Amino acid sequence: MDDATENGGMEITTEHLVAWYKTDAGVPVGENRPVQKVVVAVTHMRYVKQNFGDRAALIVTTHDSGDVLFDRIIEKEWTLYKNPELQDPSGRVRCCIVIVEEHGTEEGFGDVCYDSHDFLFDHDEEYARFLKLMHGGQELAGLYHQNLRKVLITGVLVRGEHRPAIAA
Repeated sequence: MDDATENGGMEITTEHLVAWYKTDAGVPVGENRPVQKVVVAVTHMRYVKQNFGDRAALIVTTHDSGDVLFDRIIEKEWTLYKNPELQDPSGRVRCCIVIVEEHGTEEGFGDVCYDSHDFLFDHDEEYARFLKLMHGGQELAGLYHQNLRKVLITGVLVRGEHRPAIAA
């Protein structure tokens, strides 16, 4: 791990990778998307005093200036397309994250948006490390939501707190 700090009972670790990145966010359909060298940081937050609430985030910044291109909490629902034999013309190994978001419209219908984020790696080891970090982040997201369900729904039902006390 590259870095670890403790903040108020939480331990935050960060791992960094160098990659190439392109996204279709904000790019009209049919236009070429530019590929740029980036630093990928995957952070992992772990509660020191409890085994609940651990999460991970993905941050992508430009290699030269450090400008933030993407920063989100990793979600279980993200689709990770991977094929170690799928390479771009430069020979870099490629994988893609697709994030589906629904936005409500005035008519009440959901407008679906698909954002794809392509990551290309010069070395197979970096590619494998990225996949491992992403899968770990998605697993944490699933556990987080299971734990929230236990606390916010199951716990309330078990204690009978889902119904108000009825005056006799």
